[in-house]
Order: sequence, then structure tokens, then C-alpha cells
Amino acid sequence: ENFTNRTIRPGLEQYFTTAMVREIRKGRVFQLVAKKEEADAILGGTIISVDDSPSPTSVQVGGSTPANVATSFTAQVSCTVFLKDITERVIFVNTFGGSKIHPASLVLQGSNQVDQYANSTAPLINESQQRLSIRYLADQLMLDAYQEMVDLF
Repeated sequence: ENFTNRTIRPGLEQYFTTAMVREIRKGRVFQLVAKKEEADAILGGTIISVDDSPSPTSVQVGGSTPANVATSFTAQVSCTVFLKDITERVIFVNTFGGSKIHPASLVLQGSNQVDQYANSTAPLINESQQRLSIRYLADQLMLDAYQEMVDLF
């Protein structure tokens, strides 16, 4: 089954579904089938939460009053992975979570703010960095989930 996304961010379920399929194909312990009727078990999951919090750094620019400036963000993800047999009996279920720090469009060099993506649209850069972090977390969490399932069987 595809992962279910309970967050307000569209498309994240694809990252998790793709990451789990990749782990299953690499590991070769489980076999993927085209039709649900051919399966011995159904694997799926739910993305419970995704958050992206700024990490403020106090900076004083040119003798001005110190200000809090986001120089990095922390992406956090929580998801549940389950494995059910054909009678819908749960064989495995666990919640996985992780976080990853990613850069903001502004960085500090000494006491000055520098736009590392000059002439760009900073919110789009931040969104792009966030998506890369979430994709990384999806890969890592699905690796953890797969390893835990393999260890149980």
C-alpha cells in the first residue's frame, strides 16, 4: 500500500512509499507483488507529522540592536509503519521519527548576514532545502523500519 499523508504538505507520501520500495528491493528478504490478492502480507504506513522549525541566532549587524535571524531550520518527521497479514492481523507496527538540520537562505559571516543565494527567492530556497531534508529523513526512517522488520523475522 502507499503511505497515507496526514499532514498539510502534499506529496510527502511518495517519498516514504518510494523509500520503502527501494529498501525492499535492495534487501531481497521480502518480495513485492503487483496485486494485493497475490500478497502474503500488506505493508503500509502513515506520515503523522512534519515540522520545520527555525533555529534562531542572535546577530548584531553594524552596531544595530541584536536581532534573531534564522540561519538554519530543523525538519522533523514522524511516521508509523505497519505490516498486516491477509486477514488484516497486525504483524508489525512501530513509529519512527527523526530530524535533520538544513540551511536557511541567510548565513552569518562574522557579524554580518550574507544571502548565500543572492538574487534568488529566499522562501523558495528554504522550501527546497526543507523538501531535501524530508526526503533524506524518509530514506533513513524507511531503512530503520525495514531493518527492524527483518530483525523480527
